[in-house]
Amino acid sequence: MVWHTTSYPPYPPLPISVDIGEFLYCLRSALDNLVCALVRKGKPGSSCSKRGFPIFDNCDRYDEAITDLLKGIPPSAKTLIQGLQPYQRGEIDKERDLLWILNLLRNKD
Repeated sequence: MVWHTTSYPPYPPLPISVDIGEFLYCLRSALDNLVCALVRKGKPGSSCSKRGFPIFDNCDRYDEAITDLLKGIPPSAKTLIQGLQPYQRGEIDKERDLLWILNLLRNKD
């Protein structure tokens, strides 16, 4: 069997790159909006400033950040969010975690 090789550009075309970046941004923003909705569920007039969905590969950094990021959300939601963190997957699998990949790609965009 003969394999044909084709030369592909190292990056996707700009319009596709922009669309992918926008999709990742919206996906990440949806998680932050979820945290905001949880904050406002308890106190409808609350500001969501400095709050957002944490994504960490290190439990110490997570613990430091949640004081501000998850301020005002119910404890049960905090427990659920902590269970979703990439560091919960262990050293080998945390880099394959979908939240971690989303965070990396959105940050690179």
